[in-house]
Amino acid sequence: MPASANIIPNTTVVKVIELQKYANWAHLRGYFVEIRRLNNVVRCGFVDDATADSEIIWVAADANSPRQIFEKSEDYEVWIGTDASSHVSSAFPLRSTEK
Repeated sequence: MPASANIIPNTTVVKVIELQKYANWAHLRGYFVEIRRLNNVVRCGFVDDATADSEIIWVAADANSPRQIFEKSEDYEVWIGTDASSHVSSAFPLRSTEK
């Protein structure tokens, strides 16, 4: 019996990604993030822009939500996958940031 006979057709492999809070918002342009406030997820999406002082972040519009702004002073937090946090740099975006 060939090795491929042991593969179950139509199965999905899911990779679990742990998230961690990330404070340096200025370096997240192009990354997929989770926005939380008071331990509740309020939005997920790609970072469109952030201020140099990492106090404000914009999440890009998508099919369900418009472009949205979040401020640290209003208790918002940004969470990213632990894989991404070790590579955060404008040289390694998760999607193209060219306009």
